[in-house]
Amino acid sequence: HLTWRKPKDDGGSPIQYYQVEKLDPDSNLWIPCGRSEECQLDVKGLTAMKKYKFRVCAVNEEGESDPCCMADYVLAKDPFGEPGPPIELEIVDWDQESVDLKWKRPLDDGGSEITNYLIEKKDKKSGQWSRAHEVPGSFLKCSVPNLTEGETYEFRVRAINAGGQSVPSNEAGPVTCKARNLPPRIDRTNLNEIRCKAGEAFTFDVNVSGEPAPEKKWLINQEEITVTEKVKVTYTEYNTKLVIRAATRKENGIITITAQNVNGRDSADVKVVVLDVPSAPIGPLRVKDMTASDCNLEWKAPKDDGGMAIQYYIVEMCDESAGARWTPIGETNGPVLHYHVENLIEGHYYRFRVRAVNKEGKSAPLETSGVYEAKNPFEVPTKPGRPKVIDFDTEWVQLEWERPEFDGGSAITGYIIERRDTYNQRWEICTRTDMEEPTGKVRGLVEGIIYEFRVKAVNKAGESEPSDPSLPHRARPKNSVPRIDRNAMMDIKILAGELLLLNIPVDGEPPPQKTWTKNDQSITDSLRMSIMNEDYRTTIRVNEGKRSDTGVYKLVAKNKNGTDTMTCNVTVLDVPGPPEAPVDPKEIRKDYMIIHWKVPKDDGGSDIKHYIVEKQDQENMRWVPCGDTRQLFMKVDGLIEEHDYLFRIRAVNAQGEGESLIGPKEPVTARDPFKLPGKPGKPFADDWDVDRIDLKWDPPRSDGGSAIKMWIIEKKSKFGLWEKAAECPGPQPKGSVRGLTEGEEYVFRIIAVNEAGAGEPSDPSDPITAEARYVKPEIDTSAMQDMVVCAGNRINYTVPIKGAPKPKVTWKIKNKVVYSDEHYDVMVQRRQTVIDIAFSKRYDAGVYTLEVSNELGTATARANVTVLDRPAPPEAPLKLSGVTSNSCNLAWGASPDDGGSPITHYAIEKMDLSRGSWVEAEITTELKVTIRSLIHKKEYLMRVMAVNAIGQSDPLPLDKSFIARNEGDVPEAPGRPEAYDWDRTFIDLTWNKPLNDGGCAIEGYIIQMKVKGSTSWRECTKITRDINKGRADDLTDQEYYFFRIVAWNSAGQSEPGPPSDAIQARPRYLAPKILTPLKDVNVKAGNNFTIDVEYLGSPDPNVDWFVDGSPLVSDERTTVSAIAPITTFHIVNCKRSDTGDIVIKLVNESGSDKGGFYFNILDVPGPPTGPIEFEDIDSNSVTISWRPPKDNGGSEITGYVIEKKDLDHAGGWVPAVNYV
Repeated sequence: HLTWRKPKDDGGSPIQYYQVEKLDPDSNLWIPCGRSEECQLDVKGLTAMKKYKFRVCAVNEEGESDPCCMADYVLAKDPFGEPGPPIELEIVDWDQESVDLKWKRPLDDGGSEITNYLIEKKDKKSGQWSRAHEVPGSFLKCSVPNLTEGETYEFRVRAINAGGQSVPSNEAGPVTCKARNLPPRIDRTNLNEIRCKAGEAFTFDVNVSGEPAPEKKWLINQEEITVTEKVKVTYTEYNTKLVIRAATRKENGIITITAQNVNGRDSADVKVVVLDVPSAPIGPLRVKDMTASDCNLEWKAPKDDGGMAIQYYIVEMCDESAGARWTPIGETNGPVLHYHVENLIEGHYYRFRVRAVNKEGKSAPLETSGVYEAKNPFEVPTKPGRPKVIDFDTEWVQLEWERPEFDGGSAITGYIIERRDTYNQRWEICTRTDMEEPTGKVRGLVEGIIYEFRVKAVNKAGESEPSDPSLPHRARPKNSVPRIDRNAMMDIKILAGELLLLNIPVDGEPPPQKTWTKNDQSITDSLRMSIMNEDYRTTIRVNEGKRSDTGVYKLVAKNKNGTDTMTCNVTVLDVPGPPEAPVDPKEIRKDYMIIHWKVPKDDGGSDIKHYIVEKQDQENMRWVPCGDTRQLFMKVDGLIEEHDYLFRIRAVNAQGEGESLIGPKEPVTARDPFKLPGKPGKPFADDWDVDRIDLKWDPPRSDGGSAIKMWIIEKKSKFGLWEKAAECPGPQPKGSVRGLTEGEEYVFRIIAVNEAGAGEPSDPSDPITAEARYVKPEIDTSAMQDMVVCAGNRINYTVPIKGAPKPKVTWKIKNKVVYSDEHYDVMVQRRQTVIDIAFSKRYDAGVYTLEVSNELGTATARANVTVLDRPAPPEAPLKLSGVTSNSCNLAWGASPDDGGSPITHYAIEKMDLSRGSWVEAEITTELKVTIRSLIHKKEYLMRVMAVNAIGQSDPLPLDKSFIARNEGDVPEAPGRPEAYDWDRTFIDLTWNKPLNDGGCAIEGYIIQMKVKGSTSWRECTKITRDINKGRADDLTDQEYYFFRIVAWNSAGQSEPGPPSDAIQARPRYLAPKILTPLKDVNVKAGNNFTIDVEYLGSPDPNVDWFVDGSPLVSDERTTVSAIAPITTFHIVNCKRSDTGDIVIKLVNESGSDKGGFYFNILDVPGPPTGPIEFEDIDSNSVTISWRPPKDNGGSEITGYVIEKKDLDHAGGWVPAVNYV
């Protein structure tokens, strides 16, 4: 919308029209865009977000005027944009029917206040976003109602302002509507007792409820189940599945499932019986009563009978002397644990084995540990076990051993014990026993001798082979007091860095406890020191001895019979430590000094021979030798005057030079006792007049060792040189300089003089002027003149002043004291004062007063300052009245401040909110105005500004916008309708009321509808009240409809609102049902498979697929989808591992349905299970046996192929049996 003013001169002929042109941004050409007889025009056909310039020419009969052109480009855009999206949407809480959300305001409101927030939801079933709730723009949280229990939702939020809806916020969820806290409960429906054979599979599929989702665990016989290739456990939030693919006896017993959450615990047991062959009989397999033709065998029953009673035992033997093949020799009569073997061949060697048999088959064999010869009794026994010492004293030991494994067929009658010692390596008999018990006592031992023992068993056939010898045993008392070897614990001396080793034998019974101390302090193992205690020896080892290892080492040996103690002195020789501080310089002169020190605390274990002394000049920092001495002091010559020195001293003994002592702490200066004084303090004026100045100062920090006898005062004028001004006697630090020039500025410095001469001058004083000390204040009033400035310009007064002592200076504006701050800058100098206002404001106008005072009087000066500025805004409020479709009336109060210049007129501006820019509406000299040329139904803002010669005031705005319309009008269109209830023949709708009722109350609504696929709308329901809900009746079941709403009032009907989405007339509540029959499926590995399952239900149910209790999700091979009323499962390149029970679950608020099928992938079987067992071996055949494969490939095993390979001849595997 463009506006302009009429030309000041119409050229003597009336203006016919105005020609408006625009500068096209693409072609850069001026193009006509409209004509207008008034001073305004709505320009249309602009391209959004492009910049334009406009110009206007007035046209009369004589032609066009020069154009009036815009100064700047204007951007074509709506005044209000859409807001940004809400941010940080999150779910706060939920229950069965609602979800609580919260969010933060958009970062950008689009230039218009946010009026509402629209909450949208998406359920898992439909996957479509729909309206869920709407709240006012002041709300940043809400509770979304009317949700379906068990349904999973996601949420997002849109902000709404005058520019429309924002893009959606971030998505929050998914979240399932359900209770937050329920104790666990295990569904025991599928927990039925299982009885199966080994190798068979069984499954428990158990539902578990509770909130939060319980933690579930499976146990077998109170031990947690371990997942393996055969045992698979799957967990979902509310289900768990245990699959045993090839059951074994390990799974036999009580299986327990537990579920636990913060609200409680539940558990359930189920019994499982797995039938299998028994385990092997328990050994040993004993051979008794062996003769040349028969023997007896004995064993124990198996630990596990395989879940069924043992029927009998199979006995086999292997003749090692005739081919070494296992052959059956018989079965027991029932489950007895012995068998009589007959038909043995004398002189042959045999091994025997036994298998247990139940209804499932035979167990693994129990075999004899050795080979047995078929012969008559009374063979010598096998050798006994190795003897052990179980008790002892000085002259005897008590031995014990294990019986022979085989008694030779005759009872053991006794044992022979033999011994040998370190001095006699021949075995000799020392004791015989006549008992069968495997124990014996040996006497006649000699204390301190080390012995070994061995044993032979004796029966009627003679002596057995000797046993393995015992461990060495030293003959010693069973109880004796400790005794430390004194010869091993002698005083020792070593050099630092050498090995320190104390290896001490310690006797005593029982072996004593050994403890070391050093200088009465306990010592233990460390990184440097290793302490090793054996039964009869203790050792201390230090690889590299240090001086700190020197000391008295004490060893204490203690047992129950007494204590022994021994000490030794260890000395580690090393260089001495540093001499003791301090380094004390004495007799300090400019070329020498005498330094003193103390002996070292540690002489390194040997006498100090002498000391080495070095010096370091702090100028070059180099250490220079000064000599050596046996004394504890030394005269150091060759020093340089005024140089600073440090010294270092090292002690020397037989091992070498020790560490250094460096001192003193602060370097010492080589100088004589007296020197020049230091420089005095900075002088200052104590009194003054026109021709003299009295000074004082601080004395120097150092008088050089001699009292100050005189002070020299030097002066310098502003542009002169230093010259002597006066001499004053010491030592008082003060003096007077006379003969000065009035008004001249001087600086002074002081020089101290002692017996050594004149020292360094002091720092110069601050400038001091020779002037009278007392002067009455004066102001140069010529610098204080009245002034007039425009606001924003500088106000500055720089005024010369006089006065002594220094006067107090005060500036006042309107009798208020002014100080320096951000606005005012006030400066006071010795001879002038300044007030400066860099950017003046209206309130800076008034009388400026300067006051200068001291103890002799006061001086005052004044000036008047006038500041001209824009007027203040007109007085509120701005009143609106008489609104019509094209005009309105405005009134306001006079401006309270004319800015120092009379108000010439008032300017009124208007803003069409659809355009967003202010344009001039009217000019008046009165306090009211009528605004014309408003556009019907446009929304406007108004503002008024006062204008004087300086400019216009800030605006006084209208407190809210208004719409240009007559008192009554048709309403705006209602919102989009949505269904909140339905059935086969009706749909209940709700919608948002119009944002504007047109100024007349809404009397009702009309619901219009059309069938999906048609183009004509028809009225179906008329509502005669102002309620925003209604019902559409007489609908056709399963048909889809569109709806829209028309509002009406006394002025007529509104435009139709936006149409709804397609809505189906269908039952509101219908429990889910699977319509497609489901049957078990066999698919060959590598093939693809697809199944479509039809279902019904209202609302649309959630569809979930599971395999073996785990959710089926889409991946690179598997696709699962559900678009009502079809759900599809598709898989490519099937693998054997895809086999499992597939279950489909449908759930909505009206119920649920469940179906499934077994998905079996057919593939080649796995390898048979080993080991391969060989039986009945002869010269041309052998019987072999094995177990079935763990995986049969999905179908029964039809046969086995057996191959053989000849190891004696080169070659590979060849068929042995084609089919079994």
